[in-house]
Amino acid sequence: METVVGYHNGASEYQVHFYDIKVQRRSVGLQRVRQEFKADNLYLHHKAPHLFVSSQWQQHNRMSCLYLGYRLFWALYFCMWAVWAWVGSMGYDANISMKGYFMVYMTNWGLWTLAIDTTIQAFNIVLHFKKISEDDEELNEIGVNTHIMPGLYILLDVAISATPRRLLHAYQPSLFIIAYTFFNLTYYLCGGLDYQGRSALYPVLDWTSPGTTIAIMSTVILGLIPFLHAILCALYAARVKVWRILKISRYIREEDETDQVEGGAQEQKV
Repeated sequence: METVVGYHNGASEYQVHFYDIKVQRRSVGLQRVRQEFKADNLYLHHKAPHLFVSSQWQQHNRMSCLYLGYRLFWALYFCMWAVWAWVGSMGYDANISMKGYFMVYMTNWGLWTLAIDTTIQAFNIVLHFKKISEDDEELNEIGVNTHIMPGLYILLDVAISATPRRLLHAYQPSLFIIAYTFFNLTYYLCGGLDYQGRSALYPVLDWTSPGTTIAIMSTVILGLIPFLHAILCALYAARVKVWRILKISRYIREEDETDQVEGGAQEQKV
């Protein structure tokens, strides 16, 4: 009889302990969410800058040749297609004056931005570890590499790189859209046309109907862009979660709440 009572007591203690763990995990999760909305997260500084030049999965403190190769590949890829898209814009046999329309389209802005960004990232990897050690009518090849490949690259990069992401940084892509919207409006007011003689470069940016255009772009800037950015942040959180579950023995560890080095400042200076 005493054994049964002891069993029930043990079971109760186990249930209480399990409940405490669930409460603690929930509390930590809410704390992480609250921390995401701290004013400091609006800025571009980070206490663990090594994460921006590392893969989530590398296991040593030396420059990862595999990760550097990954960065160099995408840098060369997007640089090549940025030039090739300009050459092939409006048709490969189009007059040189027609090529000037290339940079009035937002997708081409994005392609050039990726070309510059991936080149800088590849350079930063070498620099960082060196310092430590001492409009398309059909989906042709240009359409694929200006519309589809950038999105696929972003998803792949979220899975591979150790770059942290912050919810409050949604203002950055929003600023990009705002800048292009003002450019598009200025281009329209100056009488600019697309290469086919139309005043609207994009159907959603038709300034002959300003009310509709403002409503659409406001929804994009204040709703769609933050939503998509939140999805990327969720994918980033899932990547770190998988990394912790797999217990990858990387040379620098991230803490649960702040993505910092577990071992303290000494490890950051490796």
